[in-house]
Amino acid sequence: RWAADERTVSGTSMHEQIAAAYTSFKYQVSPSTELIAGTRYEFTDRRLTEDAITNINRRGQLFPSLFISRKLTDQSNVQFSYTKRITRPSYNDLTSYLIYIDPMSVLTGNTLLKPVISHSLKTDYSLSGYIFSMVLSRDVNPIVRYQLTENEEGNLMYVSPQNMRFQNHLTFLANLPWKVNSWWSININLSAGWRQFGLEHTREKAEHTYFTSWVSGSHVFTLPASFSLELSGWYTLGSYDGTSDNNAFGMLNMGVKKELKGKGTLQLTVQDLFTSMRITSYRGALVEEAFSTSSKVLYQAESAYASIVKVSYFKSFGNRNLKKRIER
Repeated sequence: RWAADERTVSGTSMHEQIAAAYTSFKYQVSPSTELIAGTRYEFTDRRLTEDAITNINRRGQLFPSLFISRKLTDQSNVQFSYTKRITRPSYNDLTSYLIYIDPMSVLTGNTLLKPVISHSLKTDYSLSGYIFSMVLSRDVNPIVRYQLTENEEGNLMYVSPQNMRFQNHLTFLANLPWKVNSWWSININLSAGWRQFGLEHTREKAEHTYFTSWVSGSHVFTLPASFSLELSGWYTLGSYDGTSDNNAFGMLNMGVKKELKGKGTLQLTVQDLFTSMRITSYRGALVEEAFSTSSKVLYQAESAYASIVKVSYFKSFGNRNLKKRIER
């Protein structure tokens, strides 16, 4: 006979209303300097009832933004900005569904999640198509998923999204397009910087600072007979996702395209050439986890077993001459 497990039974309902008003204006300070400012006022009324106990949260907040841009030369400009944003948890993050992993642990949502409040200062400098940026940001209550916590009795583990206390970023960004010659072009995107975060859903509060970097790029070669070849890929250094310590990982892709002279385009792509899309994560290395869990988790994407090969054909239909007349 089936019997309910009292550790996993609860009754929860939530009602939330959000009202917002927006305003913004643009001001031309000088022929080369422009200012855009705005703000968003938001009022939230949230009622959460769990096991006949209702918590009411009413809050009004302002979310301002400011952008100042200045043209330095015909080929360069600089922009400074400040923004404050809110990111709410998704329905799946909040819902109290249960998926049993084993008799002692369940995958579930978290009805007590708070929205993320983000403050960001950013400087952009562009020169002849190259873009360099520096970002300083702070997230309050950032959401991280698949975190390990336990119930008050200590006999059931929850795998659920949780709020961290904060997360700070100091990041350098660069976009570097480079046309080597008439048949070879390169585009590189780079992100590198320091991150600091604070945990409070763990048995003991903790803070950690680390350096991480991410790079992606592509090489496009124009070949004879209307062929072109593209090599693209990305690589990221180790990083943290809450208490999960993730090793570095990345992949390389390749594509060949043939223009069929007005009859469409034929394309062959190979995703993950070296079947390298594997992510190794460690639990229990940063702080003590629920149930004193210490584990190594290996995630392998589909392409890690065998490269994914796709053949595609594209063709535009319709009268191109008619389209040109309409556009005129």
